[in-house]
Amino acid sequence: MAGYSDITDEVIGELSKLGKTATDQIKGKSASSDIASKVASQANPQTPSLWNEITKFAQSATAQVSGDKPITSTDIAKMAKKDDKFSQGGQEEVRQKILQIYREYEKKKKHKEMVEAQTEKQQEQHQLAELQERQEVKSAVSPAVGKARAEIGKNYGSE
Repeated sequence: MAGYSDITDEVIGELSKLGKTATDQIKGKSASSDIASKVASQANPQTPSLWNEITKFAQSATAQVSGDKPITSTDIAKMAKKDDKFSQGGQEEVRQKILQIYREYEKKKKHKEMVEAQTEKQQEQHQLAELQERQEVKSAVSPAVGKARAEIGKNYGSE
């Protein structure tokens, strides 16, 4: 009877520790891998079969509560392949978006240059038209008016 009381006290103590670690895990204070290592390190060699069953039960319960399962190297390799595929696809999308932005910028730049060139041509044509009008006005002055201007200039200071 004394042997059973020691084992039950020990099991109760271990279950209370397990309960604390399970609540810590739910609250986010520790990782589930820490729980499994604590439970495995605290195993009593005197009662291996009972303790192993309790450990298995605790691990499955915490895994169900947290949704956590042990990750193997094959799982890691699969995740790495998926990540590589995703990142390659993502990189290609980003490259295409960047190229599209550059193409749009080039189109806008060419359009702007064309508009500026057209406005410059229009301004030059307008200036040429004004110069031609001025020259026509000067040439349209009659010779009599021109002589009169010259005579006015000669006689201006004689009075």
